[in-house]
Amino acid sequence: MKTTTVLLALLLLATAASAQPTRYFSDYRSHQRANIDVIATRMLACLESPNEGVVESALAHIGLMKLYLPDQRFSDLESKIRFLAIDGANQAIRYRAYLVSSIFRDPAAFTADTSQNYNDPDEFFGAIGERLQQSTLGLNQLVQK
Repeated sequence: MKTTTVLLALLLLATAASAQPTRYFSDYRSHQRANIDVIATRMLACLESPNEGVVESALAHIGLMKLYLPDQRFSDLESKIRFLAIDGANQAIRYRAYLVSSIFRDPAAFTADTSQNYNDPDEFFGAIGERLQQSTLGLNQLVQK
């Protein structure tokens, strides 16, 4: 009976642990502790992948990394992102690269987006696109007043 109770308790704990949502993106503290040079090198390799999903995912991770580390220089990544914004394999990559290049141009315009928890790249790019649209139309000033 005791063994059955222990097994049942372990099963419930395992079920509860597996029910915890996993985060798609690293948080701010993880970026502070990470070796950013290694990550940037790996992200550059991802941007050169023939797999469009890998490129789109890397763009999202790079965009959030730049938001967390606005003063960090990522010259190689920035050059590749600008290239993808013009010559990306498809329209989705070009648009997403354009959004990320906007973050590189003016990270301060997107600081409100660092406090959000995004579930996936689509949610991240949707928020960045909306923020860019607001700033382009001058709506940020209206919202902040």
